[in-house]
Amino acid sequence: MIFGILGAIQNLGMPYHVIRQDRPLYGAFLATGFGTGCGLALLLFLGADLFSFFSPELPYALRILAVILPINALANVPVQYLNRELRIERLVVVEAIGNLTFLAGAGALAYWGANLYCLVWAHAISLAAKALVLWIIVRKEIPLSLARGDIGLLVRGSSRLFFLGLLGILFHQADTGVAGTFLSIRDVGYWNMAMAIVLLPVNFLEAGFSQVLFPLFSRFKEDPAKIIRAYRASTFFIMGIEVPLYAFLFVHFPRLTVWILGPQWAVAGDLAQLLCFYCILDPFSVFGHIMVLAKGKDWPLISWQACSVLGMVLFGLWLAPSFQLLGMTIARYAVFFGSPFVIAALVREIGSRNVFPPALALLYLSFPLIVWLGSISDSPGLKLALTSAAALLVMAVMVWRLAPTAREFLQPVWQKYSQAPRPEP
Repeated sequence: MIFGILGAIQNLGMPYHVIRQDRPLYGAFLATGFGTGCGLALLLFLGADLFSFFSPELPYALRILAVILPINALANVPVQYLNRELRIERLVVVEAIGNLTFLAGAGALAYWGANLYCLVWAHAISLAAKALVLWIIVRKEIPLSLARGDIGLLVRGSSRLFFLGLLGILFHQADTGVAGTFLSIRDVGYWNMAMAIVLLPVNFLEAGFSQVLFPLFSRFKEDPAKIIRAYRASTFFIMGIEVPLYAFLFVHFPRLTVWILGPQWAVAGDLAQLLCFYCILDPFSVFGHIMVLAKGKDWPLISWQACSVLGMVLFGLWLAPSFQLLGMTIARYAVFFGSPFVIAALVREIGSRNVFPPALALLYLSFPLIVWLGSISDSPGLKLALTSAAALLVMAVMVWRLAPTAREFLQPVWQKYSQAPRPEP
């Protein structure tokens, strides 16, 4: 968490803002990010001993992590440039190089006796390798001019995003903090494991879409027709996969958890089953918040995040002492107190008819259907076959229906920017 806060301070909300700018200030982004990264690294290196009361080994780890801050700043600029230009295929190669470097570095350092710190050093080495490869890729094309006033313009424009980033860190840590206050260590472990496994499909499916949609929405922000089609198609597509998937997991989570992780994690499987609805309850904010962010409407998002954190913490403090893990599960659903802010912003931008399409309600009818199919037989094999077939059928129909629309708004942009002529050296 310490390093996450330092990373947010270093970024100052700039990575998202530089993508949505009409004239991206990459030079100011590089100068500000690298300057704050070096300053924070120096402070962390000198003040690491202040954290020794947590663990005697922590200062050494923090000093290693301090090296990562300026390296991360160097890597961030070409990453956001490639994201903005929708040249995502280049980032895939870079990530592969980074992962291979991490594995090789961690293995070599462990062999030489670096113990646990081999992972920290390997992370720093892999990030440096990625930064080097990224700058080799973009060195001849990224504009790095720095005019007077650019840094101030960039920092002022991204200030609200910096605050939003801090709220995001608090959001991801608040439930563990509340659980740690009232629950035993074992129950906190069950809770963290349940959240990890229930969010795994969401994080996997939505991360790639978000990386493409944010620059796409930023380019379409002055074209309502295109941004509406992009929002509707992406929302229908991802929910067309997630709704039947989580219906299938709702039926099988307890059994799958015991089968994969072992019987000692059975409680986490039961919690994950109760949390399945959490991942699909608000389809409007899944990519809606990205569209609102791309259009520069930051205050609804700040209100959304603040109310989500406040609702989860207050309900956790109220229910966790009496109901333990069940209370934490209910408290997690209190994050949706913030959803009306995003939905209201979406309605203002694209109209209620486009935010609440009736066909989306029909998609949600597949959830009780799949759950019902899982309840008509006590045979695990038949139950698995019926629910798998139903979930895959719904997914196939949604992909078939939406694939032409997805190609329509993605392919022209992808071709335009991935095949653009490169400037001469």
